Amino acid sequence: MSVSKAVRLWATFMTETICTITKLSDLESITSPGEAGNTVFFRGEPCSYYTLIPKIGRITTPPPPPEPNKIRLCLKFESEVVDEFKILDRFKRSALPFLSVLPKNDWEWLALAQHHGLPTRLLDWTSNPLIALYFAVGNRFTENELAIERVRNPNYNGDAVLYKIKTRHGLMETAYGNPFKVEEGLFASPVVTRRIQAQSGVFSIQDDPFKSYKELFLKYSKRHFFRFVIPFESREPIRQQLCLYGIDHFHVFPDLDGLTRKLQDELNV
Repeated sequence: MSVSKAVRLWATFMTETICTITKLSDLESITSPGEAGNTVFFRGEPCSYYTLIPKIGRITTPPPPPEPNKIRLCLKFESEVVDEFKILDRFKRSALPFLSVLPKNDWEWLALAQHHGLPTRLLDWTSNPLIALYFAVGNRFTENELAIERVRNPNYNGDAVLYKIKTRHGLMETAYGNPFKVEEGLFASPVVTRRIQAQSGVFSIQDDPFKSYKELFLKYSKRHFFRFVIPFESREPIRQQLCLYGIDHFHVFPDLDGLTRKLQDELNV
């Protein structure tokens, strides 16, 4: 059996469905850490068809393959093309007046930029499955939102998804090395903001931002990948249950923006 076929079959068998978190037993298969020494992280996605490709890979295209002995002519005036490295460099220069503590290296700069919404080669993960569930279903998703989403994907049924990864490799050491030369890994940034702390956040990083992180993650042994589907009709009940557990927008985003968003949700109940 080919590796790709084996991975497809394995992924199919490891998919489960979440319909409620009222009983802790419903979370057993999610929260179970497994064997001693395993490191477990979670990620929630509001749409089940979203890929685990970093944002910089979703909004850009891969560079063309090198063509030896060919001269590439530019026959038209184009607008400036800003690549991943240029945009991070601009972020570094422009962010300085807003920082009380300066990042020490590119690992910390990438984590800070990702945290504030800049497209990078990072993906956000958390050690808390309830936080990941909130990112999957924390925004209300009604029939109207489903209709809008189906404009882009007519076959979408409204499901959200929770990912769980388990590895014995642990977190990477980021004091040294070039983050742009790392094939794949997970790391925690010492640049701690209130949001990252509240979200129990870590980051995955990869040298090829155009590939799904799942594909790179499963290249190594002793690694496991789980996918939990949240049906459309279960999204709102789970969102309300999370609120009962204290997992709301203000908990996940502990600032004035998070507070006003929480109060707005209460007004719209």
